[in-house]
Amino acid sequence: MASIFSKTLRQCSYKGVPFQAGAVTKTIQRRQVLHEYPQRDVPYLEDLGKGATLYKVTAFLVGDNCVAQAKRLEKALLTVGAGTFVHPWDGALTVSVYQASNISYSNSELRYCSLDITFVEAGELGYPNKLADGPTLARQLADKLGLSAVSDFVESFKQTAAYQLVQAAINGTLLETLGIISDAEIAQILGFVDEVTTFAEQAIGLLTD
Repeated sequence: MASIFSKTLRQCSYKGVPFQAGAVTKTIQRRQVLHEYPQRDVPYLEDLGKGATLYKVTAFLVGDNCVAQAKRLEKALLTVGAGTFVHPWDGALTVSVYQASNISYSNSELRYCSLDITFVEAGELGYPNKLADGPTLARQLADKLGLSAVSDFVESFKQTAAYQLVQAAINGTLLETLGIISDAEIAQILGFVDEVTTFAEQAIGLLTD
């Protein structure tokens, strides 16, 4: 005969598939790191925040169709994504399957099978936060510093004689000047007219870039 207390317990299920629970163990924890320093007698326990809550369930299924029930539950356990686990005491919880194993059948208990399941509270992918991602911020800052350095260089370069040479290349007067050299009698005599002209054309391209 069931006790009054057992009548208040909820029917266990996961993603709508019901099962019985012989035992449910809830594991709560805080993540901590113990620091012990050389030549120091006093340790330090560093708190890293709340740990994940685990639910270890010893589940079983009873009846002529226990095998079919077990296959339904197995399918639900292997389905990707979090689901609702109805805890006998804590009620509906959003969890993910952390580990499911040992679906056991027995020749001596033909209308019975058992499962060991571990659920973990469902979380979310919130870290690293892309709005405060260190490497990304560092690259963005480096880009800004690079652009600033280029801008400073351009302003300084405009004050140099080399800038005038670049302007001459852009305006087309450099090729004209080098053309005068290539047309000179000495250049024709020495036979390097083509070399001077080729150099002028390459210089225009490089300086323009």
